[in-house]
Amino acid sequence: MSTSEKHYRKIDEESKRKAILDSGYLLERRVANLLRHSGFKVITNRYFYDREKQKQREYDVYAYKEVKIDNSGSFAIYPTLVCECKKKSQPLAFFIHDKDKFSPLIDEVTISGIPAKIWQRN
Repeated sequence: MSTSEKHYRKIDEESKRKAILDSGYLLERRVANLLRHSGFKVITNRYFYDREKQKQREYDVYAYKEVKIDNSGSFAIYPTLVCECKKKSQPLAFFIHDKDKFSPLIDEVTISGIPAKIWQRN
């Protein structure tokens, strides 16, 4: 067997299946689909530079969406989720509850951009 054949041997179907099941890939797909159905814009496998580790890394799932905070539609916040999906030997459970009424906490909102103010009326 030549050197190039050793490096490019085909993996059998069972090994492929086991590799996928042992990774966090399937969870990543489920989380991405759940977030898309909840109105988020989703990017999978988004790369970023980790300054602490001095290397390139990736987010498994990066999601954001616009949430209007007034009736005029002029103001919004953009909640952002960064998810790391890992294969665990124990089951994972998500607890879902009724939606809470959204009321932004004006004093606790971090502001960026121009103008750097939140106007409160009434």
